[in-house]
Amino acid sequence: RLDPVSPLMLLNAALHYYFGKQFDVSLEYCEKCLALSPYFSGASITKGLWQILYKEYNEAAREFKYALKDNQNANGYFGYALGITNQKTEERTILSKIQKRVNEGFESKFSLALVHFGLGEVPKCLEILEKLKEEKPALITSSAWLSVDPIWDPIRDNIRFQKISEQMAVPDMGL
Repeated sequence: RLDPVSPLMLLNAALHYYFGKQFDVSLEYCEKCLALSPYFSGASITKGLWQILYKEYNEAAREFKYALKDNQNANGYFGYALGITNQKTEERTILSKIQKRVNEGFESKFSLALVHFGLGEVPKCLEILEKLKEEKPALITSSAWLSVDPIWDPIRDNIRFQKISEQMAVPDMGL
């Protein structure tokens, strides 16, 4: 309400509604954000997540690929979407690219976990997620969303995932 034309505020609202599973409202905020700032990768990624949940996988892959123009951290989401759409060859290329960026310290292992999740390799995904605590805090911001991000709902009942999610959750600050 205070800054209705701020793309960052619109993205924050979109994420709030996305995590609250009010997906249609989230999409409205993504669309408003993209109308004001068409190149805002955060809005493209959030819109892509919405599309994944609505099984619009090819559209999601396009959004994530578009976000790569200015946000290399979209690699994981792009690879995830490729795996779901059975584009294994291209996904393996993205996986190799991400591994290189992880080794160089430019990307979180979280992206690797997403790609393995998209490939249906849940044990490998969980193995990588368990190692996230070893990363620098600046790299693991997305992992704090494990406990609320609906994209992980298919494995939310997995005991290993629950433990990882609890460990990565942002502590309650009592605010």
